[in-house]
Amino acid sequence: MSSEDEVVLQIESAEDALNLIQKLEGGMEMSFPDRIELKGELGKLIINIEGGNYHATVPGNFARGIWEFQQEIYRAVGIALNGNADLRKIPKDVLEQYNLIFKVSEGSSDLEADTSGFFTALGKGLSDMSDTKKLIAILGVAFVFAFGYATTNIGAAYVSGHYAAQGAETNASIEEARIAADVAKEQERTKQIQALTASHPVVKEFSSAVEAGTKQVIKSVPDAAAAHVAGSSFSRQEIIDINSRAARESRDSADLTQEFKIIGFKRPEGSDIGRYTLASKSGEISAILDMSTDGPFSQEQIQHFWNAGLSQSPIMLTVETKMVGGQIKQALISEIHLPKDNDAD
Repeated sequence: MSSEDEVVLQIESAEDALNLIQKLEGGMEMSFPDRIELKGELGKLIINIEGGNYHATVPGNFARGIWEFQQEIYRAVGIALNGNADLRKIPKDVLEQYNLIFKVSEGSSDLEADTSGFFTALGKGLSDMSDTKKLIAILGVAFVFAFGYATTNIGAAYVSGHYAAQGAETNASIEEARIAADVAKEQERTKQIQALTASHPVVKEFSSAVEAGTKQVIKSVPDAAAAHVAGSSFSRQEIIDINSRAARESRDSADLTQEFKIIGFKRPEGSDIGRYTLASKSGEISAILDMSTDGPFSQEQIQHFWNAGLSQSPIMLTVETKMVGGQIKQALISEIHLPKDNDAD
């Protein structure tokens, strides 16, 4: 197809996107374009961290937080395309189409990722949807990326953070009235987007991903003075509170990667979920394993697990555990390490 024949959908503003969503939901039909171009704030995902350690720099922990954010987005892509969050089932060249490339301008603490290419790829990947439903999904996810509807209950939080980031003066009555009008407008728009999120599985999945990814970013900048991630704003106190909760949660959970012997199991007839008793030098634990065909493990991994159980030979596993009062109350086998993986380590 030549560039002259390419059909391009250009969305100039959030209002244009919302109007188009309403028309599509009202019955208007529209073919999915070859390319999507989102303008203004709707066309980018912004992360801004304030504080002495974050001016035009990306410290290691912060970089890790951005990486975790990207992983959450990848998992949402996997569920949207294949119904499975296992990234191993998505070819690398396909996954790269959904890589958010953040750029930091010289002398700035803003990290921006253009999202137009992401949404063009996502639309093409949602092959089991009608063109109308795909467009609604894409525009809904664009709102989630740009305005933080995933992590705020009231869209006014976006407006407040937006003005605060720009250093707007709010003392004059005319300025206060203008902001109040914007807040009311944003609250109404929030209701519409939240309704879309609740009714559309793809939008809901990405909403959850942005929420989880945002928390990972905030956890990676515990010393920040303020943070703005995907349209959601966090004060210094909110950053402290999130990191305090994360510290408590980490003490109540642990990942165990070691050799185990499989010494027993309980698996209901016909079920793909089984509970296995694992023994190691540390003792015995009972852990759940998902062996479904669309589950997290390949057939090779499942066969390796069964062979280890039949031969009573040690097998390297990663087990996610939840602790209550210092005792393991829940355990899930999250990784089955194949022999070649062990050799690589």
